[in-house]
Amino acid sequence: MKKKLTKEEKKALRKEKAAHKKMVFSKIMNKNKKPKAEKPASYKARKAGITAAWVLLAAPTIIVAANFGGTSSDATENKAPVVQVKENPATSQAAVQFAKDFTEKYFFWKTGDDGRAMREKDMKVFLAKGLDPYAGLDMDNLKTNSTFKDAKVKKVEAQGKNKAKITLLATYEVNAAQEQQKDAEGEDKKPPAPSKKTSTKAIVVPIEYNGSTYGVYELPTFTSTSQQTNLQYDTTEEKESYSDTYEIQKIANFLNTFFKSYSEDSKDQLSYLLEDKEHQQGLQNSLKFLEVESVNVYTGSKKNEYIVDSLVSFEDPDSQTHIQTRYRLTVEKKDSRYIVSKIN
Repeated sequence: MKKKLTKEEKKALRKEKAAHKKMVFSKIMNKNKKPKAEKPASYKARKAGITAAWVLLAAPTIIVAANFGGTSSDATENKAPVVQVKENPATSQAAVQFAKDFTEKYFFWKTGDDGRAMREKDMKVFLAKGLDPYAGLDMDNLKTNSTFKDAKVKKVEAQGKNKAKITLLATYEVNAAQEQQKDAEGEDKKPPAPSKKTSTKAIVVPIEYNGSTYGVYELPTFTSTSQQTNLQYDTTEEKESYSDTYEIQKIANFLNTFFKSYSEDSKDQLSYLLEDKEHQQGLQNSLKFLEVESVNVYTGSKKNEYIVDSLVSFEDPDSQTHIQTRYRLTVEKKDSRYIVSKIN
């Protein structure tokens, strides 16, 4: 009688049969598998040579890439700092507003002692120390009152690092100052209505910034209302004073002729005395020439050339006021006559 197997014995028998089958299958597979052919030594050497060649070809590329990375890093580290260009503070919006504020006060005046005190007080805020306290306005012969109306900026031109000349087209209204009249009984008469006239002038305001405040560093000048260009003041170098008194007198006489023509003559007439093409329009009767009050003559950069600083007095035909202003001219002597080659 066959013995009945326990659960554990059955499990062990199954494992034994499975192991036997696995062994038989493995023998069959190994018997049918072809042996791997061994590569000859020449093949191995050729493969090693090809590998070495590829390494040699790739090496320069690897080196260049490494150097490029290093150079880029070095270039970044050694890159020169960016230079920040500083704006001329005299050409800033604040400087332009300062010039407009000055122009508003410049074209406002009144006759009498009160007007004189008011003018001096107004100008003191703007003018550099040493300039005429009334900014060139002849308070002794003032015949009109003036009220500022408007000013438009036409040009801003830098003069060095902290200076600029700002050209504005100013509009103002003038009226004759009326004296109080008495009647037969000594009573005050009703004064007639003052005659009013609107005038427009192109004014060049020289502005300087000294690090803390703005100021008008020179008396303003006037230019043609049609051109509205700046008059450039040459401050690049000191000039050597000219000593020939006879020549200086002849130049002074010439300036009287020149400024009369500059104030009232046409472009064609003025061209006989003025070669500076930027200013050949002259003042076109916007101001009436009165006199050249002072002249300083310096030696120019070439023979028969003179640098002339002049203080000139004009009359405003609209307001009948007298105004002083300065011009620096380059005067040349050609064929025994003088011409102005440049207005600065």
